[in-house]
Amino acid sequence: MMGAIIAGMSLRALAGADAGVQLLCLGLTMATCGGQSSTRVACRAWIPISTGSIVLAAFAGGCLLHPDTSYQIVGGLLLLYWYSHFEACRHGAQTIMALHRAQHSLAHQAAHDDLTGLPNRAAFREYLTEASARLKRFGQKYAVLALDLDGFKQVNDMYGHTMGDEVLRRIAHRMLGTLRPGDMVARLGGDEFAVLQVPVSGRDAAITLAERLMAEINAPYQIEGQTIVLNVSIGIALAPECGSGEELLRRADEASYKAKRAGKGRYCIAVSRAPEHVQ
Repeated sequence: MMGAIIAGMSLRALAGADAGVQLLCLGLTMATCGGQSSTRVACRAWIPISTGSIVLAAFAGGCLLHPDTSYQIVGGLLLLYWYSHFEACRHGAQTIMALHRAQHSLAHQAAHDDLTGLPNRAAFREYLTEASARLKRFGQKYAVLALDLDGFKQVNDMYGHTMGDEVLRRIAHRMLGTLRPGDMVARLGGDEFAVLQVPVSGRDAAITLAERLMAEINAPYQIEGQTIVLNVSIGIALAPECGSGEELLRRADEASYKAKRAGKGRYCIAVSRAPEHVQ
């Protein structure tokens, strides 16, 4: 609409004899093309291209139809300018979108584990902060499950790190298929994972999830003709009984170590002071 209004003004000015008004319309035409190609709409190339095409076509057409040769020359130059405007808008949009994609990729890499694609420890802390805020504001309870693989070092020693990496990727895939929408799993480092279960109704819901995760992770892995069997020890901490945020993760981690010391392949629920209730 803006392009059509400026085009109409230009055609009316060129039909008259006032050179000052014509010069003003020419300046408005050029400013419209140059301004749109450098603003936020530039990432959508069709907007400045279509607007520029309308205003330039009107002024160039009016000049080419003018009996004065100098006007016709201006009209030809405007047609050349239209081509450069088109290329500048197209290239500018590609550059902007490439920059956005690069920024998004860097942000994703900063918050995710390269091997498994899961959120990393930093991202998990942010999720914990958000869950703690919802707990304070809405009373929405949540649980943290700390998972520590049993026997993973032996896998690396026997089959190599390439095989170990593939096992970790498959574990991540199995865990993602076990969680509900809204829950999240992160790889904290090495063979340690953490799950944020939100919302959670209580201890039984957290135990049910822990048992499902253990069943999935403990199932044998068939990789390159080898059968690999692992166990996982899980520590469970619920908010607000065991704290919130980083404190909750620490308590769940302590509980997972107690489960490992109790015989591995178990879960342990943290209580207000010390981990207990090992199964």
